[in-house]
Amino acid sequence: MSLIGELKRRNVFRVAVLYLVASWVILQVADVLFPALGVPDGGINLILGVLILGFPLVLIFSWIYELTPEGLKREKDIARTQSITPVTGQKINVLIVVLLIVAIAVVAIDRLVPSSRQGSDGPGTVVSSQQAPAVASGDSAEPAAPAEPADIAAGKFLNTAPEQSVAVLPFVNMSGDPQNEYFSDGLSEELLNALAGIKGLFVAARTSSFYFKGHTGDVADIARQLRVRNVLEGSVRKAGERVRITAQLIDATNGYHLWSETFDRQLDDVFAVQDEISRKVAGALRVALMTADDASAEKPTESMEAYLAYLRGQQQINAGGVAGFQQAVVAFEEAASLDPQFAEAYAGIAQAWARQENWGNIGREEAAAPIRAAADKAMALDPELPMALTAKALAVQVSAPIGRDDPQTLQFLEEALARDPDNVTILGYYAGALQAADRPEEAAVALERGLARDPLSADLQMSLGGVLISLDRYEAARQRFQSAMELVPDHPRGPDGIATIERKMGRFDKAIKWQQEVIRRDPADTFSRQLIAADYLELGDAERAAQWQAVAETMPGRKESLLAFSAMISFIQGDEIDAVATSERALALMPEGSAAPGFASLILYRQYVADGDFDRAIAARYGKEGLPAAPEKGAQLTPSESSDVAFAPSIVAARDGSEAGRQYAEKVLEWIDADATPALQRGTADYVRCYANAMLERAAEAVSACRSAHERDPQWDLIVWQINPNLDSIRETAEWQALVDGIATERKQQLARFRASGDEPEPH
Repeated sequence: MSLIGELKRRNVFRVAVLYLVASWVILQVADVLFPALGVPDGGINLILGVLILGFPLVLIFSWIYELTPEGLKREKDIARTQSITPVTGQKINVLIVVLLIVAIAVVAIDRLVPSSRQGSDGPGTVVSSQQAPAVASGDSAEPAAPAEPADIAAGKFLNTAPEQSVAVLPFVNMSGDPQNEYFSDGLSEELLNALAGIKGLFVAARTSSFYFKGHTGDVADIARQLRVRNVLEGSVRKAGERVRITAQLIDATNGYHLWSETFDRQLDDVFAVQDEISRKVAGALRVALMTADDASAEKPTESMEAYLAYLRGQQQINAGGVAGFQQAVVAFEEAASLDPQFAEAYAGIAQAWARQENWGNIGREEAAAPIRAAADKAMALDPELPMALTAKALAVQVSAPIGRDDPQTLQFLEEALARDPDNVTILGYYAGALQAADRPEEAAVALERGLARDPLSADLQMSLGGVLISLDRYEAARQRFQSAMELVPDHPRGPDGIATIERKMGRFDKAIKWQQEVIRRDPADTFSRQLIAADYLELGDAERAAQWQAVAETMPGRKESLLAFSAMISFIQGDEIDAVATSERALALMPEGSAAPGFASLILYRQYVADGDFDRAIAARYGKEGLPAAPEKGAQLTPSESSDVAFAPSIVAARDGSEAGRQYAEKVLEWIDADATPALQRGTADYVRCYANAMLERAAEAVSACRSAHERDPQWDLIVWQINPNLDSIRETAEWQALVDGIATERKQQLARFRASGDEPEPH
């Protein structure tokens, strides 16, 4: 008999097929169970190696031995007439068929079972049994209210959501290694961005979609909260240079799969997979793609290592906090070094530095250079890229003198929004620029627009809370911050916003407690310690204020801000020489043409006017803008410009004579009484009246206006009034002393109650 014939007779071929089918089933089962059991990625590779090594051994074994009713025997010891290899072959055939059926079942379960995201292999489970906090209501227009339970049960809400709407839930990391979380998150975010670029498709924004990460729940409820009809979910398994991506699109109105597929590819093919998923989702939702070029996801970089570093940077910047922003800079810089043509990486560098500066962890001068360099590089590589335009806006903003808006900031952001109108990150920056330009109503509209797209965004909720504070809508603002804290319980900005509200309402003991909560959540927060120092100073405890300030000065932070706060404490403690010297050091750190920061500007303004050094006084208070002219009746000034003219009479009187100062003050009063803009009526107008009347030595009118302003916004009034030179002419009057003494007494009582409560934190 030939060799082939003998191999067939001894069932070697059948054993080979049986072994291969059984091995495939074993690998699929291990692929599902190992991550759930916490087995590292190498476990599957080990099993594969053992199976490969076992294959020739099994073939040799089947050649040498035969299975008989008496057990295994060597083939040469069995007479041909007694051999039962045909019967054994039939049994092997049955086993092969059974294993093939099992294999088909495994494939079917992996691809076709409806979602109910369990966190095992397959995205079968959608997140979240956790109910998202209701969007807080304010006085202005709100995003659509969540549907009532009865409406959900009847499918009413989902039926009103656009058919061409989808939420991309964070893909589950099935790699068994938490360090790969950035990759699954990044892939989900990039898919979301690709789908958002398809005209006619409504895509829920990242923050709201990622709110449901790690929670199991009903897909219909999630779709309701995200205000979409369809949900895309999946899983990612990354092992070395191989990646398996499973994605499935679910119609939330009925739970049926519109499309499902698994992609087993090399890591370098991830961009093609993203593009293919985007196309198939668009096709399943019947969204027309304009052209192949429009729908095709252009590779942001040819370097997969650079792309992975970029995803790590995105993960860190989304995490927030000082440490997160610092790590984001490192990751984005790594991405840029791996691919110097990677425009998105440079835009990320600019954004991470800007977040640090905005958080108060570094000074503006320190942040300005890397922001400008990264923004210029991003614009040089891709001037049409929305995030490059955003980076340029951040560079313009950080280069402008503090307190002075540069219109180019808004221009770049508006250009970025024209290219990507639904990008909630850009909308957030745009709202911040509008707020800085004293246009809070427009900022609120921009944030509402972002929340309509991203209703579960804690960042947008907190930004809107900040805008509402500037509009004196404190309770509406508090609701926004509380909603944000429910969405992201450990985020430090929530308690920081509530601390600001308490401060604005004159409750400094509560402000300190909330600011302490910020420090608990973000121990590296320097500025919170400075704020607590100022609160203690307002409460009349300069010694405690100095202790908190001393702690802040040992930490990284804006040097100019630290010096300005230190100068304020020295001034209140009676050491005006040190206060002036420290303020001058703060001014020296500011960008050219800037006024002195914060309290330092008042201290220097006061000292230089007294010295007769009027040019330096103007530079310290107004920067390169110079002394403003007296406003004409009907002039439209912003609150910042109004504050500028309110301080001017004192220096005009000192420089040009008392009569010139009086005339300036009279023009200010005529203008403010004729100006009825809502922005000025929110406290600023009363301060303007107070300072102008004080210059005219009308104590009763000045005190009345200051009392009214204090009732609207009592934040740190005793500190500012003590430094402000405009009030010198009325300080000794009975009316002024009665006002100040009454406030000081209330502050002391508040401090005593705070200490008796046992809630007072130690400086740390």
